[in-house]
Amino acid sequence: TRVLEFKAEAGEAKAVVSLLVLQDQLLVWVGDQREPPVLNNLHYAMAMNRSSGGGSATAASPASPSSPLERERREREKREGVVTTLVGKRFHSLGEKLAKRLSVRMNIPVVCSWNLRDNAAKEEELEALCNMLVKEVMNKYEEEETDADTAGATHGNNEAPPSPTKGE
Repeated sequence: TRVLEFKAEAGEAKAVVSLLVLQDQLLVWVGDQREPPVLNNLHYAMAMNRSSGGGSATAASPASPSSPLERERREREKREGVVTTLVGKRFHSLGEKLAKRLSVRMNIPVVCSWNLRDNAAKEEELEALCNMLVKEVMNKYEEEETDADTAGATHGNNEAPPSPTKGE
């Protein structure tokens, strides 16, 4: 478990962001540094695979191998997000939107607490901040995962106990 913090801004929309990185899940707290930290408007989102029935048909991809980015994009298109409000205003669009987009893109459960007031900045600036946070949170999470993998390989990953063998 790690906590990462950073600041972000888009025009007048400014936020302090804390990430609680857990194994295969993430808590994102977005708030105003001038206000005391609270857990308002708490949303929980999960990515789910779309059912194969119904939906629109897609053209078959060419036989040539695709890049890792193209494969990830195709996998992401197969997922859709579901989100529910646990605490606070229901349908608080930016907190729900951030949680849902992160869960679909990262394919992990995401809890998001959006604590910026609706009148903290213009609606367009808050929307731009939300879009920027999707990219920034993903980058921070991926860096953290890479650092954890590197540390585990470097230090022999002594944190996890060895798996029992048959007969023990």
